[in-house]
Amino acid sequence: MFRSATLFHTRTILSKDKAEDLIIKLHEHGISEIKEAEQTKELNVEVYETLDEKAVKETQNQLNEIITKTINYREIKPPESMITQLINPTPPEKIKVDLLSNEKIVNEVQEKLSLIKPKIEEKLILIEEKKSIVEKNDYLIENLEALPNDFTNFFESTENINIQIGIVNVNSLDQLKEKVKQQNVIIGIKEKNELQAFIFVATTISHSQEIEKVLHEIGFESITIPFEKATPEKIMKKLTQENKTTKQELRAIEAELKGVMKEQASKLDVLEEEIDISIQRIIAYEQLNKMNSLVTLEAWVPEENLEKFKSTIKKVCKEYYMEVEEKEEAPTKFDNHPLIQPFEIITELYSVPKYKQFDPTPVLAISFAVFFGYMLTDFFYGLVLLGIAVLMYKGMGKYNPGMKKFSVLLMWLGIFTSLLGVFFKSYLGDFFPRIGIELPGVLDPLSQVMEAIILSLVIAAVHLFIGLVIGYYENARKGKMIDALGQQGVWLFLLIGGIAALIGEGIFSTIGLGLIGLAVIIQLVYNYIQSGPIISTLSLFNISGFLGDVFSYARLTALAIGTAGIALAVNFMALMMVDMVPVVGIIFGIMIFIGGHIFNMVMNGLGAFIHALRLHFLEFFSKFYEGGGKLYKPFYALRKNNYTEDD
Repeated sequence: MFRSATLFHTRTILSKDKAEDLIIKLHEHGISEIKEAEQTKELNVEVYETLDEKAVKETQNQLNEIITKTINYREIKPPESMITQLINPTPPEKIKVDLLSNEKIVNEVQEKLSLIKPKIEEKLILIEEKKSIVEKNDYLIENLEALPNDFTNFFESTENINIQIGIVNVNSLDQLKEKVKQQNVIIGIKEKNELQAFIFVATTISHSQEIEKVLHEIGFESITIPFEKATPEKIMKKLTQENKTTKQELRAIEAELKGVMKEQASKLDVLEEEIDISIQRIIAYEQLNKMNSLVTLEAWVPEENLEKFKSTIKKVCKEYYMEVEEKEEAPTKFDNHPLIQPFEIITELYSVPKYKQFDPTPVLAISFAVFFGYMLTDFFYGLVLLGIAVLMYKGMGKYNPGMKKFSVLLMWLGIFTSLLGVFFKSYLGDFFPRIGIELPGVLDPLSQVMEAIILSLVIAAVHLFIGLVIGYYENARKGKMIDALGQQGVWLFLLIGGIAALIGEGIFSTIGLGLIGLAVIIQLVYNYIQSGPIISTLSLFNISGFLGDVFSYARLTALAIGTAGIALAVNFMALMMVDMVPVVGIIFGIMIFIGGHIFNMVMNGLGAFIHALRLHFLEFFSKFYEGGGKLYKPFYALRKNNYTEDD
């Protein structure tokens, strides 16, 4: 706690033919992060193809093609409501698979595809054929609608006459008439819509090339019709009947394909996941340094996993060489108590601490929950949040680690909201006093505004003091005593001196003023040494900035008053409706009461979360925390659709 977990950099040299087996085992165990190995320039490096990469990617492409083509034919299960998904989700179904090498995975996928693919592709080909027939017939029907009710073979070109049928822009008709008025041409026109028209152009063979050139210039689009000894009406009737039959056949084939997919979809998902895992292994293999018959694997291993890491290597290969050392550039693996771990989400939102840098999460866990509870500040709102969090923990939290973490975070926020709701005498606002029930409490933010503001400033002083002490300690720990004094000491003197001058008397007030003067001198001298006289003088304005940071915490009281004020208004309107409107007033009053308090809880809950973030990210972290670290990401095969004996 307060520091990241110890990670060791391991460098292992082993036989090339054991590399894949080792990567598979490490991938399943998730006990290390594979690092790109440094190339050994002294040795003659020979380039090896990685773990059947070509075969894996070709197989992946084949599988993705089948999945993409059949996505619309999968069984659509009724979606669970959002509430059901959170508190009582359907457990994910997993299929047991063997732990295989990439080569065996490819062979297995190809074997199963050879059984599945023909069934699917046969149906897909038939579906495309039927769709093509329907589209073609629809196109012909649309074209035939433009023709007069004569036999369509009348519009077919002959040895002496060239006939063109097509579509042009309505605005081009005058241009067409002008260009062919001197030609021996017959033109028929029928409007298709406001922008386009069907045209029929007949001319002699000798003039056909000139007419075709004119038609090309005006954007003529030729259309196709069936030339038969039958009227368009009769042909359209026949095509419509053919489409009806074809669509029935199409629906039957699609139903058959959906039946196939009902049986095969889960198998395809498992195969897809196996191929994805193979790709992850390939990426890891590419991080190795390959030297003739040997490979070098470098990894970051947490101290708690080091023995298991060594034993895993020992099981895979009898002969190997390993170096283990701790390095400053290691990634960061949080090392907090399970009750504090959910607040790592907040720290990550800002920035991950560097390796062995101070981790603010334990401090943040307390102060963030207090700030949130202070601003939302209602006993029953906290109970609602706690109840929702418990349901989420027992529901989605069982299957989703991220949701599990968030639900625990929400539990803490709910607990502190209830505790501070009791402190501020807020039980659904002022509802209970309105109905004659007095409940315990210490401070009413609506009637004791000044006391609430003073309390928020006391919290500000304590919070900033903790941040400055941490920053001072971190600089001193690194041997940067001047920076500790100039970056944190000056504000500690100013803070302590300001408090002593305000509340102290006699000697304490004098000491307080002395500390303020000392803070000003340190500020001037430190910045003079760092940046010269101009910056040193201007740095005095940082004092007003620090005071702004202190008074920024008054937002705690502002939001607490806002929550209490809205709750008061909701209670007033609900009870007024009950008193003034007979019978139905009770129903409307209950609706206003429930809806109003839900609105208040949600909106001010969001506000409390955002402002708690702001106070930590801008006011608190700026006093000591840098961040800039890289989060430790274990090399781990996340299996959502399948599991192995190793799981």
